[in-house]
Order: sequence, then C-alpha cells, then structure tokens
Amino acid sequence: MGSTEPLSASCCIYGVPPSLRKVNEKDYTPNYVSIGPFHNRNKRLKSRQQLKLWYLHQFLKRTQKDSFDHYVLFLEESEDKIRRCYSETIEMESSQFVSMILIDAGFIIELFLAFSEDQSSVDDPIVRRLLWPIYDIIVDLILVENQLPFFVLEDIFHQTFPDGFKDKLSFLDLTIPIFVSYLSANLYYIPSKGMFDQSTFPYREEHLCDVLRAICLPSNPPERIRYWASLKRSYSVSQLYESGVKLQAHPGKKLTEVLFSEGVLTIPRIRVSNLTEKLLRNVVAFEQCHYPLKHYVTDYIVLLDFLIQSVKDVEILAEKGNMESYLDSDAVASMLSNLRKHVVEISVNSDYASLHKGLHEFYNDPRHEYKAIFVREYWSTPWKKASSFAAVLLLFLTLIQTISSIIPLFNK
Repeated sequence: MGSTEPLSASCCIYGVPPSLRKVNEKDYTPNYVSIGPFHNRNKRLKSRQQLKLWYLHQFLKRTQKDSFDHYVLFLEESEDKIRRCYSETIEMESSQFVSMILIDAGFIIELFLAFSEDQSSVDDPIVRRLLWPIYDIIVDLILVENQLPFFVLEDIFHQTFPDGFKDKLSFLDLTIPIFVSYLSANLYYIPSKGMFDQSTFPYREEHLCDVLRAICLPSNPPERIRYWASLKRSYSVSQLYESGVKLQAHPGKKLTEVLFSEGVLTIPRIRVSNLTEKLLRNVVAFEQCHYPLKHYVTDYIVLLDFLIQSVKDVEILAEKGNMESYLDSDAVASMLSNLRKHVVEISVNSDYASLHKGLHEFYNDPRHEYKAIFVREYWSTPWKKASSFAAVLLLFLTLIQTISSIIPLFNK
C-alpha cells in the first residue's frame, strides 16, 4: 500500500508504519472481519461477507426506506470526503467503494443496535446465533487500519434515526457502553459507565480506534511540554516501594491518570489479558500517525515501561491492587518493553513530567535515605534476608545462654 499524493488534511485512517508493524504484525491484522478498504481483499476474511450482508439486511429492515439504493446515493455525495480520510490511494471503482462502505457501516450499526437491545425477547434463533462473536469482532473494530470514518457511521445512523435510537440515543451513546464493557475485562477496571458522558469526549472522534483512545484519557487532558533528553525518568516500582512510596489503586480514574502526591503513587488498576497488547499497540500506532504532539496513551506506555522493569515490579503492583493479570509476570514485563519499541516521543505530558520529578525528589530525599538503604541492602535478596535472620537468631541464643549462666550465681 503506497500513497501517490500528499496526505489530505482530513486524513485519519493510516497504514501502520513499518517500524511498528515489524515488531508484531499480527496485532494490526483483523482475525474475524475486515472493515474499510485496507484489508478488504484479505481472502481469509471473505467468508464473513455473508455475515456482514445479513446484518446490513437487518439494519435496512429497521428503516421506512428499506432501500440499499437510498443509502448508496447518500454516500455517493460524500465519496471524495471519505476517500480523503485514508492515507493510501484506494484503487477501487466508485460503485465498489461506496457499496463496501455501506455494507461495513450497516454491519457495525446493526451489531451495536442488537447489542444494546434486550436479546432475551428475541425469538429468532439466527439472531441469537450471530450475536455470539461480538467480543471477537470488537477487537477487529478497534484496529487502526480496520476503520471507517466516524462521521460515516453517525450520518447513516442519523439518516435512519433522526431523533436518535429510541428517540434519545446517538451512535456514540450506543458505542460507549459496548467499549466500556469490553475494556473493563481486557484493559482497565471501569467501576461505572457513569464515568463517561459527552464531557468525556471534548473533541470529535475520528473512528472507533479513536473512541477507545478517548475512553483512556481524562476529560481535560493536561498540557504538554516539549520533550527534552535530560528529563529524569522514574525509578522502578520495587525501588520506589522500598524507599517508602505507597501504592494506591484509584477506581474512579481513567487509565492514563497516574498521580503522585505526598508519598502516594496512584495507578488506576490495569487488567492484563492476552488482548491487552493488541488494544494498546493499535492506539499507540494511531497516536504516532495522527496525534504526534498529543500522544497521551504513548506517554502512559513509556511511563509503565520505566516503572515495570522486572517480575518483582509486576508482583508488587498485583499485591497492591494496581494490576490484575491473566499472564505470568515475565510476559507482562516483556509486553511493556515491546510496546515501546520504535515509538517516537516529541513531547511529554506535563503531569507525567511533574510525576517523574516528584518521584525522584522523594526517592533521593535524605529523610528516606536510611530506610531505602536498609531495605535495599538487607532485604532485597534472599541470602541477605537469611543472613540477617541468622544474625538475629544468633544474638537471641547468645542472650539466652548468658542469662542461663547468670541465674545459678543468683541462686548461690
């Protein structure tokens, strides 16, 4: 895939840069269903075309228009705008391109509508059978290359439901609960869907991968400062913990809201599954292409890579409730290191810069020096623990022996 012209200002869907792709290519490739033009010719996914057509048919049945041609004409008016959203020149004829966009959009919208409805009242066994793979499909729907522009989904949805689904729900309203439910199991603990409303999304989402990114960010992302090489980075979790830093998991914070105040490091609870790397990797790739000066999730990955240097760091985070992992500790540390490979940092989250500075000052504060040295030197390795215990035991036995030898003198 190679572009023959400069990127349009409206471009928002990119091919993953080769430097990132070569680290783990499979994490950028759909396994179940293709969306949009980049993977449309993937022969392995062709069998899903009938599934998408069935969902489109169900979607069209919801409308009074019930006409494929009506939506084709509607999309033809936006065809050039849609094409400009892709970083590659799409070598498809107009009719083929517009049909692909409509089939994929109808599939996504109907899938989300079906997910939001009470399926216990649906008697059609075909509907129930086709709903089962939604969580496999969700993974594919967030891949950075496997996207439709968000305005396409919103426009078609609005054409069908001018007043909103059930006269109140926008397409974004349907999307958020699905993503929150999925992310709660595979990325980070979200205690309440009430954490998300329109203020959570202060800007227009470009596509579903961008919605995932927005769910990870605070409502008012902090300012950024230019990255400089002399920026002091944090110590590892085990070093900080041994120096007296307390760890806290705050359930009401977004994934990237890592804070340090008065000796307490607050890290929202991350859930690590075999899908976590894929989710984060695609958001990072999108940020590298589209938000080079606002890469907040990339900042988070870099921060975790500094905090988690070993199995011991993972175990401490798990013990303190900051991490819930379905992988072994070695795999978690390796995953974070791989996520950071070939990532370009142009600027840095100002809150994180302050956090690094605060952790450095706390760690090197003379008031914590004795405790830090004692813990690191005497309790950091098993043989030192054993030798310390033996020394205490020997002292105790010597004391008993001395007392025992003195008692007879008093008896005389």
